Amino acid sequence: MPGPDPPKITSVAALDVWALVLAGGDGSRLQPLTTTDAGEAVPKQYCTVNRERCLLQDSLRRAVAVAPADKICAVVASQHQRWWQKALAQLSPANIFVQPMNRGTAFGILLGLLKLEQKAPPESVVLMLPADHFVGLESIMAQSLKRITGYAVSEPDGVFLLGAEPEGAEEGLGYIVPWHSAELLPVGVYSFVEKPDERQALKLMNDGALWNTFIISGTVGSLMRLFEPQFSQEITEFRAALAHSPPPHAADVRLSALYEKLSSVDFSKTILERRVDSIKVLRMPVCGWSDLGTPQRLEQTARAHYAAPELTHDYLDLTRRFAKPDTIPWTDRRQ
Repeated sequence: MPGPDPPKITSVAALDVWALVLAGGDGSRLQPLTTTDAGEAVPKQYCTVNRERCLLQDSLRRAVAVAPADKICAVVASQHQRWWQKALAQLSPANIFVQPMNRGTAFGILLGLLKLEQKAPPESVVLMLPADHFVGLESIMAQSLKRITGYAVSEPDGVFLLGAEPEGAEEGLGYIVPWHSAELLPVGVYSFVEKPDERQALKLMNDGALWNTFIISGTVGSLMRLFEPQFSQEITEFRAALAHSPPPHAADVRLSALYEKLSSVDFSKTILERRVDSIKVLRMPVCGWSDLGTPQRLEQTARAHYAAPELTHDYLDLTRRFAKPDTIPWTDRRQ
């Protein structure tokens, strides 16, 4: 028989829970919409969707559901400083982990975990949140974040992944196939399916598969163990580089030299798919979640949550609204 639901997190201050917001990506698939009139491509996490806050700031607010303000951290890229410096103004500089360059999601996450390793013991719980998501019903998301973090608190050796209940047979997303119905409790993962065609997506949805949000919770130790079999040498080199902190405002020469020789590694394909036996998935009810990964999905999200029936295919015109980071929400202003 399954055990009881884990205790609810009612006081984050009483628990050693950290939030790690992942904001180092370039958002290349949305560049048709995020390139400004001056030809500058703005990463989507620094753009807005009909709100005053950018997507990164929305993610920081979600983190507050499980972590106190002084335990919210972000992984960013140095070349995006002009945008994250403003968006992360409320974070302590010590909680902003800067990558010298983008080397894929795996090394961005690894840097964040090793930075947390310096701040917290291995049994500390981490909630990893991508910074480029849209959520229609934040209350459902907040409850799901509390639940997934609660499981990580109660099962220190586990790694838990949040799967969104599909709202349609979406071809451009990743799917999580659970071993059996993921209704109330976390269940084992059978496989991951990345970007299926329409027929496959419909079958996956009908078979109980979930959209992969890449929202993950586990202890520092359990998350590091995902990396150790394949990246033991890189972990050693990262630790050596991070052991020598540069003075304030100085470039981290050792970390830059390490990043120069790294190849780009995708966390999903290289880590999650190969460690499927180590992961459990928890179902999140429908809440209007989207990763805004393509221009089409951005438009679908806008249609679902904001009345904009005239916005059908004019992506070049949308560029002038979505690509203004931190300032002007994405909305129709043709008049």
